[in-house]
Amino acid sequence: MHPALLLNGFTSHQLRLIQLVTEKHYEDLVFVREKAETSSVHQLIVYTDSKNDRDLLRKEVRDGLHKEAEMKIKAAVGFWHVIDLPSSEQKLIVGHNCFLDIAHIYSKFLGPLPSTAEDYVSSVNKHFPYIIDTKILLNANDVHLPMMKKSGTSLSKAFALLCPEIASSVQGLGSGPKPRVKVEVQVDGMRSSNWNSGAN
Repeated sequence: MHPALLLNGFTSHQLRLIQLVTEKHYEDLVFVREKAETSSVHQLIVYTDSKNDRDLLRKEVRDGLHKEAEMKIKAAVGFWHVIDLPSSEQKLIVGHNCFLDIAHIYSKFLGPLPSTAEDYVSSVNKHFPYIIDTKILLNANDVHLPMMKKSGTSLSKAFALLCPEIASSVQGLGSGPKPRVKVEVQVDGMRSSNWNSGAN
């Protein structure tokens, strides 16, 4: 809403010089950097009517730059949201032989690994209080342990042992269509729905 002069064709050194001269010698002119829609940056000399007008314009520019920086930070955070949600919501995490996975997640997203195992366990438990490691469960189960020792405790071996009908039909089909397993899912203890999953 202010009269402005768009500065095109100047080097960065020339633009810096224009900014310094404008700020030092012209009270009614303001040097402004503005992000354009094409993600390029425009430099402008903007005319203001009064000191209040100039201060208001500078505040708007500062607020705009601050908001843009916040948006860049939010966009850069990326995968952190995937880690933050189970931690902040105290969600159940299920993995198979996931000790090393949890250690990598901790070191990349939560901080340096603690120096002792006790401190590490305490800190992991604070961030992720509900972790189930299916390999540990299989090794601790008195019924499955003898069978698992013979076949190994990999996830595919455990699946083949615990769900033999599904595992054998999947292996026997080759490249044909895979059977579906109907799973009853309960959400927050309030409602349930059916979910069809490929049995791999």
